[in-house]
Amino acid sequence: MPLVRYRKVVILGYRSVGKTSLAHQFVEGEFLEGYDPTVENTYSKIVTLGKDEFHLHLVDTAGQDEYSILPYSFIIGVHGYVLVYSVTSLHSFQVIESLYQKLHEGHGKTRLPVVLVGNKADLSPDRYGNLCSLRRRKVSWTRNEPGSCRGSATDSNQSFYLFISNLKGRSRLLRGRSWQSPGVRHLWSHLLEISS
Repeated sequence: MPLVRYRKVVILGYRSVGKTSLAHQFVEGEFLEGYDPTVENTYSKIVTLGKDEFHLHLVDTAGQDEYSILPYSFIIGVHGYVLVYSVTSLHSFQVIESLYQKLHEGHGKTRLPVVLVGNKADLSPDRYGNLCSLRRRKVSWTRNEPGSCRGSATDSNQSFYLFISNLKGRSRLLRGRSWQSPGVRHLWSHLLEISS
């Protein structure tokens, strides 16, 4: 019987980018219709990857902006982050850049997995123009980036499995790999590495 490892994952991003929908699709396997602003929700799911089991405790946060202060509960005892933005909103990506900097400041010298998810890839016919603008902005970020679209549980699952793979130290196996499915543009993961 494999040892179950507990891992706390915080989902961060601007309001209305689909953080709750992403978490709900992963845990429940269904898409949430409509929008109801989140204060803070938690989800739990046990995931098996290879011979390892992980008990994921997902913290679905309220939408942040560039001026948000991250509470200690989003820093202490956290094993990694899923950062979500909408491919239809350059501003939501700018907020992610700000949050990423705050994570750097809050964690000191640590290494934590961070997965960036470009959500709502199916909603904008002009998403390619938005993605080009985003690509120019994230030159220092780029690897692979999970894209997710409405109703696609497979795509949301990929985001979390990519995260778990990073926890297991297998991120090198996934870097450069691109899952091709409707609404998915790229996959991206990054090990948050802070040095003073």
